[in-house]
Amino acid sequence: MAKNIAVIGDSESIKVKISDGYMQLCRVTLDVESNAKSDKKILLRIPDWSKTTTVMFDGKYLDSVCGEYLEIPVSNGEHKIEIAFDNTPVINEPYFNRNFTPLSNTKKRRFYDSCSFDYDVFTKQNMTTLRYGAVLLVRASEDGYTKQDLYDCDTVYGKGYTCTITPAHDERFRCSYDVKLTGEGREINLRMHDFASGTDHMTDDGFSVFI
Repeated sequence: MAKNIAVIGDSESIKVKISDGYMQLCRVTLDVESNAKSDKKILLRIPDWSKTTTVMFDGKYLDSVCGEYLEIPVSNGEHKIEIAFDNTPVINEPYFNRNFTPLSNTKKRRFYDSCSFDYDVFTKQNMTTLRYGAVLLVRASEDGYTKQDLYDCDTVYGKGYTCTITPAHDERFRCSYDVKLTGEGREINLRMHDFASGTDHMTDDGFSVFI
């Protein structure tokens, strides 16, 4: 569901309607409505993981730099900002990437404990994780994977696999994806989900981020 944000001050307001699709499609549209008496600025942060980002403001392309803020002047009236983030699948090798693991101590403990690995093993084993946009992907037992499938699989680490990802629909999860890994003369097809909703309602051995 789209979300609405209102920025209000001194009888002036800027309303921003944010579309769905950011996590699954790596795209978002901002519908902006301003009744401000003078031009205002919207600061749009371009995440550093998005190496190629396309931003359009009222049909015109704007230059942006990953990891920095893009300043967009907004005058009185209605405007549209369309953003397409980098949706190139990223195979993380080694899989432990401090930039994309949960930051709070509670989430870290849950992440490590639920995967049944201690910290040293988790950070040193030669296995792989997969990222799509800002989303860490996970396989779930609800898709028919056994515990052996999840934790004792033949890893694609270091084998030069390439990956394509197609968004999929699954009412059980917030975001789902069909993943195709190609390498060594074979093709591996997986159903994966976003880490947050993919782990919220499962038992400790019911999911794995490793491929």
